[in-house]
Amino acid sequence: MAANIQDLLLLQMQELQDTASIVVHLVTCVAVLYSSNAYWSQPYHTSKLTGIAWVHELMGGHSERIHNEFGVHLHVFVSLLIELRSMGYGDSKHVTLEEQLAIFLYICRTGLGCRHVGERFQRSNDTITNPQTREELFNLRHAQARNIIERIFGVIKKRWRILVVPPSYDLKLQARVPAALAALHNFILDRDPEEHVDPTVVDDPTPGYRPYMDSIGTIATERYNAQESDDSIVLRDQIADEMWAQYQEYLERRGADMDEMELDNSDDDEEDRPDEEGYQSAMQDEADDL
Repeated sequence: MAANIQDLLLLQMQELQDTASIVVHLVTCVAVLYSSNAYWSQPYHTSKLTGIAWVHELMGGHSERIHNEFGVHLHVFVSLLIELRSMGYGDSKHVTLEEQLAIFLYICRTGLGCRHVGERFQRSNDTITNPQTREELFNLRHAQARNIIERIFGVIKKRWRILVVPPSYDLKLQARVPAALAALHNFILDRDPEEHVDPTVVDDPTPGYRPYMDSIGTIATERYNAQESDDSIVLRDQIADEMWAQYQEYLERRGADMDEMELDNSDDDEEDRPDEEGYQSAMQDEADDL
């Protein structure tokens, strides 16, 4: 009996050693992969069903599918394309007019953000938003920063009720409370590891221009004047110009990468356009009717 127990224990220990060896091997493989440059440089959007392929699939499929996804029936979608082309709109370098219209309708239909829409159409965030001027880019970055700030306000208001219920204190004192609580909030996060930021507060996925500043300034003590307005306009234009220059450099780099990817995938174009005959037929029928 003792011999059987001893043999059983030896067998279990051997199994544990084998399992430990496997775990160590897996951890080593994961560590090597995680530290590899190839792990971080792999493409993000790799689905075979590209955005334009999905659009063509909807156009050649059941009539209610395109209505469910875009909010319009096929004949309206095609009519919109014809109307837009007649007005001078066309394909961009990498995105057809059909996909551009589909992206716009899909966003309006679903209310999804650019990251989710980018996943659906296999496009980058900048392709989805696609600013055309420095003013549009500035407004886009400004809106993204505002969304982050508003979420942070929500987190702070959950912690400090004085920001929700109007306090009965002097207005000069009240004006100093939000800044003090924001500083206190950062201090708590820095000193207390058990405190966690609300999961809805995330880093900006498409960070814009962030100038380095030696000072955050001081609270204004005088009324707003024309000189301040002129100075703010100059600063705004300077930021917009620098932002736009950086964005153009990014587009040039991305354009070169996209051209290379298109050459690599040119043999698979037919596979990425399901039911092409149905799509072309619908376009021609609508053009004939008009």
